[in-house]
Amino acid sequence: MALRRLTKYFENTTANNFEAVILGCQRSGTTLLKEVLNTGEIFMFEENWILPYFYRERWHACGVWHREIDVETEEQAIWDGAVRMFVENSYGVSFRKNRQARHRFWGAKSPGLNMARTSKYLKKIFTGLKFIILVRDPRDTFASMQASPNMISYLPENFYRDAVNSPDLLELSNSPHSYWGMVYSELDVTASLFPNSCYIMKYEDLLKNPLERVRDLCSFLSIPFSSEMLEPFTRRISNASTVSMSYEDYLAGNFSISGSAVGRWKKYLSDNDCSKIIENNRLVAEEWGYNIS
Repeated sequence: MALRRLTKYFENTTANNFEAVILGCQRSGTTLLKEVLNTGEIFMFEENWILPYFYRERWHACGVWHREIDVETEEQAIWDGAVRMFVENSYGVSFRKNRQARHRFWGAKSPGLNMARTSKYLKKIFTGLKFIILVRDPRDTFASMQASPNMISYLPENFYRDAVNSPDLLELSNSPHSYWGMVYSELDVTASLFPNSCYIMKYEDLLKNPLERVRDLCSFLSIPFSSEMLEPFTRRISNASTVSMSYEDYLAGNFSISGSAVGRWKKYLSDNDCSKIIENNRLVAEEWGYNIS
């Protein structure tokens, strides 16, 4: 009885505007997609590590090391409800404070292994949540990581004492060539469990036909499409990105790609790195539609 009362109470605190999370591996175009959605009706928060932290700490708080997330106990209901309340009273408040007039919902760009692991728990406590899984050729992903500072084989000196550091840095440092496969093995489970709540998009398809892909994504999210959502393709989103569309073409309504980072690995990836990526990711890559062998 107490468990049912707790569950009913906490359900009323759910962040109803929490619409979508962008998942995938770092350097897969997640920042570009964040900017695309932010130009529409969804206010997108930058990547964060708070929600994965709550997922990990639930084991300590609830004393349920041996239980899966779908096993209900009173302690678990309290913890899940506290997470809902935290989200509403932090992200929800920030959304209402910083949103533009066009924004009706909010979401988060959260690539990486720990958020991939957390996605199943998030879906449990926010049942209406939708996942956008962005996937990119593991060779191009690795090449982009190499071009981005402080990512591959990098651990700051204060990593073990500074709680603000990304927990994914450890896996990226210890297993850089197999990290891609680790992420998408987790996301394969998420997509299998929640097929109607997951939209899978290839980075290569997004660049090949941005108009069609963004319009289709808007349909999945039940938000209106506008051509303004393609404006981020005219910008250099990050230090390792390429401007994909000329601003003149965008203004003229010619939404074709003039520059692309697809196939970057052929120029920048060493034979040794390429061999290690194939060895560690081939089977997972094939599951996601990439024949890298």
